[in-house]
Amino acid sequence: MERFSYQGEVFYISGTMIADASFLMPPESLRAEIAKAYCDGKDLSALSESELLNVFRLCKENGALRTCIDAGQAYLNRVEGFPIEVRRILPIMTAAYRQLNEPNMAIALNREMHGKYGRDVFSVPLYTSVAAAYCDVGDFETAKKVCDYAYFRQGGGTGEKNELSLVYRRILKQTTGSGSF
Repeated sequence: MERFSYQGEVFYISGTMIADASFLMPPESLRAEIAKAYCDGKDLSALSESELLNVFRLCKENGALRTCIDAGQAYLNRVEGFPIEVRRILPIMTAAYRQLNEPNMAIALNREMHGKYGRDVFSVPLYTSVAAAYCDVGDFETAKKVCDYAYFRQGGGTGEKNELSLVYRRILKQTTGSGSF
């Protein structure tokens, strides 16, 4: 557990958890500020891959999304040429871009990674998140193609409430006016 001072108060950081001096979880908005301040104080280029992942996770879990993306980009640069390492963070970076209302950045990042690594870095959760990004920009035709490929990759059987089925429902609602299958 690492002790960290922010605006004159003491906080403790362990993994992705942030606690105040009484070991209680601060409000979400304050956790995002603390995570950002903690991570902004780090030289990302000097961190090990493991430390970069820790910064990435801390920021994502606590809502410091821009800093999460910066750490993720530093990690991607560090592990270039290793698709399995790239694969582990792309879904989270895609989700962070979407949460920042930057779906075009999510799409561009995934196009770039597809260009470098092909399908080796893609997973069903990533295809699902990319499909949702296409929905965010109103490209429901591409979103459906990406969903169909995710469905194929997972072996069918979307289930009632998983993310892929929710993206399909969104596509149906936007293209037919009905969210029912």
